[in-house]
Amino acid sequence: MIDRNIRLGKARLKRLIVSGCCMIVFVTAQVLSYQMTAPVQQRLLQEKWSESGQYSQLTLFFSDLTPMSAEEIQSFRQSIIEDYMHNADLTVQGENSALFSDACSFDVSMTVKTEKSEAETIVTVVDGDYFWFQPVRLLHGAYFWGEDDYTDLVVIDELLAWKLYGSSAVSGMTVTIDSKPFIVSGVVKEEGLYTDEELYGKTPRMYMQYPAYQKLIRSQAEVNAAALESSNRSEIGGISEKGFTVYQLLLPEPVKNHAITWTEEQFSASDKILEIQIQGSRFSVSNLFHILGSYGKRSLSQPGLCYPYWENAVRLAEDYAVLLLMISVLSLLFPLYTILGLFISKRKAICQKIFLRHVSKHNGIECGK
Repeated sequence: MIDRNIRLGKARLKRLIVSGCCMIVFVTAQVLSYQMTAPVQQRLLQEKWSESGQYSQLTLFFSDLTPMSAEEIQSFRQSIIEDYMHNADLTVQGENSALFSDACSFDVSMTVKTEKSEAETIVTVVDGDYFWFQPVRLLHGAYFWGEDDYTDLVVIDELLAWKLYGSSAVSGMTVTIDSKPFIVSGVVKEEGLYTDEELYGKTPRMYMQYPAYQKLIRSQAEVNAAALESSNRSEIGGISEKGFTVYQLLLPEPVKNHAITWTEEQFSASDKILEIQIQGSRFSVSNLFHILGSYGKRSLSQPGLCYPYWENAVRLAEDYAVLLLMISVLSLLFPLYTILGLFISKRKAICQKIFLRHVSKHNGIECGK
């Protein structure tokens, strides 16, 4: 009997040690998950505006085959004011007030030059409050904003600044694109997960306002027309005209899921190829299990759908979060099994004591008779 109790004690001790190790794995997975997802969550504009009420941050990704034109964006903004705000019993107080914020963008390749050097650059053409939604760290100078009257301002990344000028402190300097001058408003640099070379790439980046891009397109069209008339095709430029492929939106949400439901309704009859992401719930447990359930289909993107580097960074963080969630769940199974076994053993021991006490009492009564 004593040997049996010793063996049982050793077995329980081993289970407790293994359970402790599993709990260490669980805590480690949770810490790593937080470190991976916290920087992404902290960038959310929704988190900054949530102090003044409930908001929902959505991102719409459009295919290169069916982008949004500037006119369609403006029409959608008008629908937000006249339809969404009215139905949600919200009103915009004054011309400069804002109950919602948005930004749209697309990437195009351009050659950026100075007097001494030039560089092929990925130019992100933006409209609206882009740097509210993507607050890239500012190294020098300032951002430009959607309401700025002067549109010939650009923001460049540190890589482009060093390639063109050999320094990152170049705000106020001038660069040219297709012989048109632009003033560098600020220099930025990505941080953390977003700096991964596989995501950000090796090509330098620039941010330009949409009105400035329109001027370039009109100027290029005039040059091309003149070149065709003179039969001098060597002067024909290569800046391509594109539509918006990313639309970021922050809407007040008095009722849960109202923003996503309304937005989906606006495009239900559209021929646009698009994907909508609810940014605030990307790392919720329910969404991570949904990603796990559709893991094989996740890599199958729709035709012409190309994500910007920052969305790929979020998707990478989601993949890591799913993996760490699975590790967390599996690491809890053995401790739960151990606790359940101890509970059953304890309950069985209590039941045995009660039974023996009852038998002893019953035997005592019989002897008394």
